[in-house]
Amino acid sequence: MIHEFRPEDLPVLVSIARRAWKPIFDNYKNQLGAELYPLVYPDPEEPFRIKEREIRAQAEKVPHEILICEREGKIAGFIFFGMRGKTGVICNNAKDPDSAER
Repeated sequence: MIHEFRPEDLPVLVSIARRAWKPIFDNYKNQLGAELYPLVYPDPEEPFRIKEREIRAQAEKVPHEILICEREGKIAGFIFFGMRGKTGVICNNAKDPDSAER
């Protein structure tokens, strides 16, 4: 089931985002290497804090541009979308790594 964002969804979205994006940030670390990565991200938690701030800001400013995918009453994923002029954009999105959704 798809539903519009509700403020009570926010903590779950932040949790899903952290778990879903961890492999992405791990890949950045592998690509940049052990010497360069700490220069770009001296604090390994910073990329997660940046994403969390983005999610919270979007939820506050444009909650109508967030859709939630739910399976059996549990949030399985989300997508942030919208129009910027004549261009449609997809922003932050993630699927719960623990969800059976594909």
